[in-house]
Amino acid sequence: MGRMLEWLTEHGKPLRVKVTTMDADLNELSIERDSLGQHLFDTVCKIIGLREIWYFGLCFTNRKGFTCWLQMDKRIRDQSVPKQEDGSLHFLFLVKFFPESVKVELIQDLTRHLFFLQIRQSILSMDLYCPSEAAILLASYAVQALYGDIGQQQQQQQPQQQQQADQQQQQQQQQQLDLAKLLPVSVLQQYELTAEMWEQKIRNWWANNSGLSKEEAEEEFLCVAEELDMYGTQYYPIRNQKDAELLLGVSALGVGIFESDNKLSPRPFFPWTEIKCISFKNKMFTICTADKSKIKFRAQDMSINQSLLDLCVGTHNLYLRRRQPDLLEVQQMKQQADEQRRRRMEEQVRLHREREQRAQAEQERDRYRAELNHLSEQLSAMQNVIRSAEETQVLIAERARLSEQEAIEQARRASEAEAEAQRAKLSQLRAEETKMLLERKMRETEMAAQRMAALQHQQQQKQQQQQNGITMPGTATVAQQQQQQMQQPPPYQEVVENRQQTQQQQMPLANGAVSAAVPLNRPTTAQSPKNNGGATTPNNNLIVVTSHQQMAPLYFGGCQYEMATTMSDSRTSVAAELQHIFAELEMSRSEYNERNQSLRDRLANFRAELDSLKREGTDTENDRLFAQKVMAGDAFDKFSTLRKSIIGSPKSRVKLFDELTPMNGQ
Repeated sequence: MGRMLEWLTEHGKPLRVKVTTMDADLNELSIERDSLGQHLFDTVCKIIGLREIWYFGLCFTNRKGFTCWLQMDKRIRDQSVPKQEDGSLHFLFLVKFFPESVKVELIQDLTRHLFFLQIRQSILSMDLYCPSEAAILLASYAVQALYGDIGQQQQQQQPQQQQQADQQQQQQQQQQLDLAKLLPVSVLQQYELTAEMWEQKIRNWWANNSGLSKEEAEEEFLCVAEELDMYGTQYYPIRNQKDAELLLGVSALGVGIFESDNKLSPRPFFPWTEIKCISFKNKMFTICTADKSKIKFRAQDMSINQSLLDLCVGTHNLYLRRRQPDLLEVQQMKQQADEQRRRRMEEQVRLHREREQRAQAEQERDRYRAELNHLSEQLSAMQNVIRSAEETQVLIAERARLSEQEAIEQARRASEAEAEAQRAKLSQLRAEETKMLLERKMRETEMAAQRMAALQHQQQQKQQQQQNGITMPGTATVAQQQQQQMQQPPPYQEVVENRQQTQQQQMPLANGAVSAAVPLNRPTTAQSPKNNGGATTPNNNLIVVTSHQQMAPLYFGGCQYEMATTMSDSRTSVAAELQHIFAELEMSRSEYNERNQSLRDRLANFRAELDSLKREGTDTENDRLFAQKVMAGDAFDKFSTLRKSIIGSPKSRVKLFDELTPMNGQ
């Protein structure tokens, strides 16, 4: 009873599904338990917005560990899908059917992007063999799709944000590339190159992709990847009737039989034009060719028989569909894609024009900036000269002030010395005058003494005469002479008077010399360098202001650009447009050969450059097989390899397949 309730409970629960795409993870999808694979597939396509659904499928690993494709016409729970630990079912949304030409057949950008992500992941995981020179070329397209041009400028921004945007761009360009997401490990380990050297080689090729948009870079990536021998081929282990272990490779061009250790060159190959029927009964597959020959083999496990048959039938149906007129839905998508491509081209032309205009504007900006820097340097030099002149002027004024002070001090000292000299002269004159006065007094005293003596003598004579009563003749005369001498000034008195007059004349002259010392220096003070400096400084400042006024300011006006897009005056019909698009998309055989030859030449030169840096003993089996193709001239030429594999009739190739023994197969 409990088991019955548990079964009923589980029977009523919806299925929880997780789907992983190359671009996102879709978790916790709930579908009914009886849902078909087509229901889940349509749900995923609607969620991611995919319209070219015929290239994709849901892949899972069955309980035996083999990779299988979900059958669209069967219930999901009946297809041996294992449950995860959380009880959910896990699927991978991958490319199941590959086109013959990516450039012609893929329409939507989303489809192309999913192809790009899956092929890049297959190369990195080494499920798809890629030579080292092609790996670097593909890495350059990958970084072009991820980061744009190696020297791409940011969009026009505000002036205050421009410097920050330039710094962010420089940091983005200077950051190291993640080599683990660009090159397979086998390529990195085979050469004596550092991470910086690998990065530089990728950047060298990256520079050649300038101008490609993200969509164009992804398209070029896929076009180069198409030339890889293992591209678009899904391998399944099989055994022929002689029990030889082989690989069945299903591709957009046909079915190939590969040896287990050689996935590059099929032996033999059967194009879809030669295959009429594919079927399996029990464990045995049968492929009927146009000449009624039969290729019989069995898969490694019966659990993948239905998946293998579904893959072959779907690939063959797409092969036939390409040779028929497009469906209405496909025509509409192509019209929309053409319109998007036209708008993208116009946008690219507009961006290219804007980049050129911006480059011109930046050149003008740099020129104006250089002129401004030059003028700034000149202004700085002039300011330095003016500053030096002002400093020199200040020094000169200071020196003049000091010189003036020294001159004043010297004049003061000179006047003091002169006054001291005058005072000394006056003292000397006074001393001489005192001396003369003393001498005169001495002479007067002597004369007075003489007169006294004479008087005394006269008195004595008078007394004697009185006594004698005798008057001597001539005595009166002598007395009169003495009286006259006393009345006359002494001779030295004239000398003293002359000396006093001379001193009185020299005193005004001395006082005038002292008083004139200062006025004579005052004009010098008034005309000192300090005052001159004070007078010239305003003049210098006036000159500076005048020079500043003469320098007109620089105005950098924003450049305005008028962009006009021309539209065609008339539109052609839808049929004519489709024919024109088809004519543009399809390359002629000569153009295809020329493109491939150019690619082969570039890769050959690069391969020769890398071979000199290769480590010995690091070649894989695929490397040795590819080296043989290079020697034979079949490198990067898948169609040349296929042409060699379809030589002979289908019957002879079937016979070759049947004759493969276990020794040859292994």
